[in-house]
Amino acid sequence: MKAAMIVGAMCLVTYLCRAVPLLSFANPAKLPDWLKRRLEYVPPTILAAMVAPAILIRDGRPAIHPELLAYGLCLAVALKTRTLFLPLLAGLAALLGLHLFLGR
Repeated sequence: MKAAMIVGAMCLVTYLCRAVPLLSFANPAKLPDWLKRRLEYVPPTILAAMVAPAILIRDGRPAIHPELLAYGLCLAVALKTRTLFLPLLAGLAALLGLHLFLGR
């Protein structure tokens, strides 16, 4: 009985943690302008948090590797063009060139 109550309480807390923000932001027209502007940065921030460790960490340690040049070129093209397709092409071309040049 005690375990069932603990599991039930955990379910309730988990549900509330997810439902409150969802219900709070259900109608974006009611949000203040300053908050809307801040929320625009959430998706790129989450993407950066997911991608950065894969790029900057090798075998659990920070690493400098040749592929960082390709990532840097991809970032530069993305910042310049503000598109998705051209940075992808630039990054792939740079990776291919590096692998052909370095013989990997």
